[in-house]
Amino acid sequence: MKTTLLLLFVLIATSLSAQREFEMTEGDTTYVMKRYVFMHLMAGPERSQDSIEAAQLQEKHLAHLNHLAESGKLAMAGPFQDGGN
Repeated sequence: MKTTLLLLFVLIATSLSAQREFEMTEGDTTYVMKRYVFMHLMAGPERSQDSIEAAQLQEKHLAHLNHLAESGKLAMAGPFQDGGN
């Protein structure tokens, strides 16, 4: 439970700061820069939940990713290779 809360806190904190825009003016040209965050999560060595709880967590995780994508805060999601690690 503590890990889940920590992960939720980290996700919220990064999503709030990830969308900041910075402006820099050089002469008569203004450059607008946007900050992007890349996060690579790896599975831990121990998984104590049963298959039902794991399926529920996965469902919530995918719903969260869909919400981020629909709101324009997510450009891509994995797993990309090697079973996600």
